[in-house]
Amino acid sequence: MENARRLLDLWAWLPAFRAAAETEHLPSAAAKLHLTPSALSRSVRLLEDSLGKKLFERSGRRLVLNRQGRLFLAQVRTAMRVVDDGVEAISSDELRGTVRLHMPPDLSEWLAVPALLSLHTAHPELQLELLALAHEALPQALHQGDLDVAVTSAAIESERDDFDLMQEPLAELDYAVYARKGHELAEHARCSHERLQSHAFVAAPGDGLASMDRQCSARASDLRSAASIASASDLLVGLPCVVGEPLVSRGQLARVPSKLPGRSAIFLVYRRPVATHARTEALLACLRQARRS
Repeated sequence: MENARRLLDLWAWLPAFRAAAETEHLPSAAAKLHLTPSALSRSVRLLEDSLGKKLFERSGRRLVLNRQGRLFLAQVRTAMRVVDDGVEAISSDELRGTVRLHMPPDLSEWLAVPALLSLHTAHPELQLELLALAHEALPQALHQGDLDVAVTSAAIESERDDFDLMQEPLAELDYAVYARKGHELAEHARCSHERLQSHAFVAAPGDGLASMDRQCSARASDLRSAASIASASDLLVGLPCVVGEPLVSRGQLARVPSKLPGRSAIFLVYRRPVATHARTEALLACLRQARRS
């Protein structure tokens, strides 16, 4: 009974601790909980006093989690997720609400669209929200519950002890060089690397050609923009085949017959399960099914 009373006191301070830990800035944490910074700071100090441990190093209004704070944050996140999963489990027999997915927009036609159709067929009350976040923002969004699943072409790394994300290989992408229809290189039976290097490219993140010595006359922020530039000019572009081949079938680009070395992996990233989270599991199942289709 004594432990129950202690946990009751601690639980009241946990939202303040988590907000402070995830922002490491008192005004920002207070704004998230609609509290004053002084009230939030008091809750954090009461928690530290009750535990008999300092969880932060303080510098003005800046809070920096120490090692004990990072360990405690991981456990608090886990406890809150278990409660949230329990609430979801008893709330309804039907899957409903929102499940959030990050995916590079360039891969949406290949993966997001079939996954969305599959999810809607299986769970019509479940809404998919597609997000496009900066890669470096993904770990915190997943930890905070602002994101359920991320599809990414680069592994996610964290320096924190509380890193509990699962990274599951989903697919390996092949790449090819593409050009506008009627481009001289698209008419050849085989195009050597030397011949490719004699032509200018439009470059973009994820084009699969970062290690290739080439002349880049233009740069685009994403693969779709790069493909549009290539389709309206004599510039070549590297694309994952799952992005380039639909453009070929629609007559927007032609594939240059050449062989590119290497492939790149695509990962599913999500929080390590501590209990069944039906909405996340439903989305993961649809993404895996879309990959196999």
